[in-house]
Amino acid sequence: MRSRTGTRLIVRAALAALVLGALLAPLRTAWAEGSAPSARVGGLGSDFNGDGFGDLAIGVPSEDVGTVKDAGAVHVLYGSPEGLAAAGTQFWTEDTPGIPDAAEADDGFGETVAAGDFNRDTYSDLVIGAPDESGQFSFSGAVFVLYGSAGGLSSGGAQDWTQESPGIRGEEGSTDGFGQAVTASDFNGDGFDDLALGVPGDLLPNGIRGGSANVLYGSNGGLSSSGNQLWSQDSRGVLDSAAVDEFLGWSVGSGDFDGDGFGDLAMGVIYEDVGDVDDAGAVNVLYGSSSGLTAARNQFWTEDSPGVPDRAERFDSFGLTLSAGDFDGDGFADLAVGTPLEDVGRIPDAGSVHVLPGSVAGLTSAESQFWTQDSPGVKERAGRYDEFGWALAPADYNADAMFDLAISADLENDGPVVAGGAVHVLYGSPAGLSATGNQLWTQDTPGVEDAVEEYDLFGEALRGGDYDGDRASDLAVGVPFEGLGQALDDAGAVNVLYGTLLGLSSANDQFWNQDTPGVDDMAETGDQFGWV
Repeated sequence: MRSRTGTRLIVRAALAALVLGALLAPLRTAWAEGSAPSARVGGLGSDFNGDGFGDLAIGVPSEDVGTVKDAGAVHVLYGSPEGLAAAGTQFWTEDTPGIPDAAEADDGFGETVAAGDFNRDTYSDLVIGAPDESGQFSFSGAVFVLYGSAGGLSSGGAQDWTQESPGIRGEEGSTDGFGQAVTASDFNGDGFDDLALGVPGDLLPNGIRGGSANVLYGSNGGLSSSGNQLWSQDSRGVLDSAAVDEFLGWSVGSGDFDGDGFGDLAMGVIYEDVGDVDDAGAVNVLYGSSSGLTAARNQFWTEDSPGVPDRAERFDSFGLTLSAGDFDGDGFADLAVGTPLEDVGRIPDAGSVHVLPGSVAGLTSAESQFWTQDSPGVKERAGRYDEFGWALAPADYNADAMFDLAISADLENDGPVVAGGAVHVLYGSPAGLSATGNQLWTQDTPGVEDAVEEYDLFGEALRGGDYDGDRASDLAVGVPFEGLGQALDDAGAVNVLYGTLLGLSSANDQFWNQDTPGVDDMAETGDQFGWV
């Protein structure tokens, strides 16, 4: 069922020919996990043990658990004054004592991760998605929650959620993909983080498989089904209308776009047809309130929306990745919209990123930005199938109180080396993201550990957090197809670049894999450590 090897290039080239509805499950297997849709936060990122240092969760969804193939796992590395450390590292699977359910073949536990403080105890909690989990129906999906404590994450009080959980809106069905994307924010302003999760294959009550997003609200006891919501393009008041195989919820991102103290939710509708343009893509935005997310003032964005640069084109999949950060320091979160399948001129799938600024009225196209590798001043040039925008990580890498944006081009060629991967960093300014001082990182950048190799996909996943507590965010870069030695193809690795007052630096760069001393488990062929 699951094959996460270098065949993704072939999958990308064949996208235009796919009959999407019938092929939802294999398509998700082949490339969905590569999206990194959850909203990234600046500052610490995730602090599961409350010690003031950010911690890092690393998904290994192709990990075999005993004899159970591709059941999936998650490693957690904890921060320290020296950065991420092996001391206290944790290794979680569905067979870990206290975790609900059990490891099963092709579950993909760890395909998505997000963090938030759902019980308001000051410790970050970890959400782990297993969107290929099969319950009563195949590939219906599930989400697990581990709660933080002074000792770090614990299975005590762990939760598992599906659309079959008591009180949850919607009905579980085959290929729903519950948990395909996850993001946390405080949508009702009560001080508890809430969880939004995408269900892109959801079959709606009208019989259309248009996709949806479930929202669970936080409480003293953690996430609860009380007051939970189910949103789709057929929800009352939501702009546009659901159509077959649009996949609303393939990506989700959150931030306070209007500065009113309530988190807001962006939902990617990656196969939305715009007029007669097939699969151009769109983003629906819902705004928070004291009663939670509401359709009031909701927005619908495409590349044909007035003021948005560029235009809708076939198979762009605008909104394939979503993340939020305050790039201009005005107090309003801005939305970065990745469109990695965007053609740049005649260059196929070179990729782009739009930025919609926040304002008192919410997201606006005024002063919106459009970035490609051919934008003036940006290092490198657009190339065929680079997929600039495949993963996004907003964080404050130079500690100047403005968010910066790391953008992967995971299939970037490095000279003759095919699909070694690269990561761009654009820095924030009072005018928004700027090419001034922008950086380009690969495994051949001086000081970065290891070396560029074919099909490594450096940048398949990105995450920002302050792992050494110096106020400058650091960047973790997933390299899931990294080979370790001669016999461990696609075992996977994670590079970590540390922030400084001048931005990210290769000084003190780290290289993590499952054979790093002190890390639980061991590297195996095809694990793809660092997929998310």
